Amino acid sequence: MAQTSKTVSGYLVFGIVTALVFVGCIALQTSIAEWLFERVFQRSVLYADVLPGKWIIMNRIVTADDPGETRRAEREDVFRKIKNREYYRDDAGMNELAGKLDLLNRSRERQDTVYFINPTIAFFPIYLAVSFLVAFAVSLFLSGGGSLGIIRASLLRTYERMEFMLRKQCESHQLAFDPLTRLSPEERERAILNSTLPEVTVNEMADFLMVREWLARRRLNPLIPLKFYFRYRLSDAYGNLIQGLVAGGAAILIFVIGLRGIKFIPAEEPSLILMGLSLEFVLLVVLMFTFAGSAQEERLDRVVKELEAQQREAIQKQTETLHEIFENMREESERAGDGESFAAYEERRLLDSVISVVLHGKRGKDGGER
Repeated sequence: MAQTSKTVSGYLVFGIVTALVFVGCIALQTSIAEWLFERVFQRSVLYADVLPGKWIIMNRIVTADDPGETRRAEREDVFRKIKNREYYRDDAGMNELAGKLDLLNRSRERQDTVYFINPTIAFFPIYLAVSFLVAFAVSLFLSGGGSLGIIRASLLRTYERMEFMLRKQCESHQLAFDPLTRLSPEERERAILNSTLPEVTVNEMADFLMVREWLARRRLNPLIPLKFYFRYRLSDAYGNLIQGLVAGGAAILIFVIGLRGIKFIPAEEPSLILMGLSLEFVLLVVLMFTFAGSAQEERLDRVVKELEAQQREAIQKQTETLHEIFENMREESERAGDGESFAAYEERRLLDSVISVVLHGKRGKDGGER
């Protein structure tokens, strides 16, 4: 019951952090977007205070002559009508739609570009991914075990399971585990390679000892637990799931782009298209980190390959040993039989053995009769 309570509290902390970061992303999205348009996308301008919850993105007017001033005045006039509900006073939705159409018509006459974006919908996958990432980091580096950090508790379980596996593996190969961990990296690698342990144990032992030092606070590099968790937990347990999610995100993106192709989604309102792109971007980044953090090959595959190599080497040694034995027997037969064939020598030895057994039995029988 206590363990269940700790797990629930850990998930509760994770959910609270995720929700707070998600709300913070929505609250700061306009400020961040204005900063980006001011310094990165300088050919466009963002209007975030005209439509509630939506952005209007248009090309920036940089001329100071009369045509530029005229276009700027036309924009301000449309914005004023939208805010004051001069198109439809009693219907906010119709007023917003009429303002959009008016702005589009005037922009087309001036060959200006205009986009209406709902940022919460367009960048929802990115906000959610950032929220999960921050909650993951907090839950990993927050002390208190499962009561506060479920990711840290999962890391500890993975660490303990790996210690049990390595200890048992070393004992089965007649190699002491604790003295092995106290050796230097070069000495430990040499000891493992000289034993019957698989070569993959060298990297696993190094990763295990680095996490042990991080847990003991002798190393403070935050990449150590991340690498260990991605390699021995996420990659092993959720690798196929992540690849499936990437394929699902690609399917959603194709569907959304198809809706745009049949004009169901207007070109001036690309929020759903941006959401599909954001989702696929996030999933591909997760897949990238999963592949980057995982081992080059699955552990079982590498162990099997090493066992096959050892088996081929053992078979080759046995073949060479048998060949030497037969050569020695042939040489002995030639010396003993003055050049007689190996087959004749073996036949004579077999006959001598049979005669010896018969005579031995005969002697035993005669002794019994006496």
